[in-house]
Amino acid sequence: MKTPRQILKETIEKHQVSKKSCLCGCGGCDVHPKLVLLDTTSPISEGLRYHIDNGISLRDNVYRTGSKKHLQLFAEARMLYKWGNISLDEDSQHLIENTNIGKFAILEGKKVPLDLHLLTEEEDKEEAEFDVEFDSLGDDLAGAIKGELEDHKDELNEVVGVVGILGYVLLSNTVANMLSKFAKKQFAKRDWGKGEEAAKKIEKWTHNNEVAFKAPIKRIVGIFTKNEKWKTIISDVLYAIAILLMAGQAGGDAVGYLKKASYLKGGLSSIKALVKGGEVSTIIRGAVTDAIA
Repeated sequence: MKTPRQILKETIEKHQVSKKSCLCGCGGCDVHPKLVLLDTTSPISEGLRYHIDNGISLRDNVYRTGSKKHLQLFAEARMLYKWGNISLDEDSQHLIENTNIGKFAILEGKKVPLDLHLLTEEEDKEEAEFDVEFDSLGDDLAGAIKGELEDHKDELNEVVGVVGILGYVLLSNTVANMLSKFAKKQFAKRDWGKGEEAAKKIEKWTHNNEVAFKAPIKRIVGIFTKNEKWKTIISDVLYAIAILLMAGQAGGDAVGYLKKASYLKGGLSSIKALVKGGEVSTIIRGAVTDAIA
């Protein structure tokens, strides 16, 4: 029996439009904008902004298929398209006009997505719950970072650099406590097991939520620096620390497995430099040093 997620994936694949010759003069439609906001005064979500800025079609939605963020992105794009506030690429337009993805109805008193049956498998429900909580951690961290950097606003300049900004962030007890408490809470409530078994689940669930976690952090850091590389490094580091702390709860084998994960490469490199350079707090130093030693 097919899972709800498989059904939705097949729906998206079925509605892919065959690519046509590039007529826009861009030299290849692979680099032509997929989504274009026509009314720049329209408030949009972090997720939609990410797709617009990075030229990502709704068909290639970065969120886990069937997740709350995945369906919300379609609902938002559908509303803006209806109002004439967004231009869509051919695949995105076809999905909006020919599927019900992003539409909801009331069934037995509950709001349910039309193109996705209610999640019936316990693991699907648990993963969907994790999606919401991990995304919320990104939002909460962004709020704490804003407060911390506001306190050091006069000191934040090109001389301080990314290491200085990260130092302020990681020396924050609020940020450290958020990360530590989240890791302990998740491991206590999830049946992840130990070692490599747990690592594979952590990798799958966190990788599916990478963009949603990082986007609010990048936006807040962007208030204090326009350096895109620095924004990426800071969000990569916090993302890697959150994952390493969860892996640490599952033991050394879990940490060892995730240290080799390609999607953490950028964050791990920056963390090692920070630990070596003594720029992190005692709380973070202890947890992270154990994880990457």
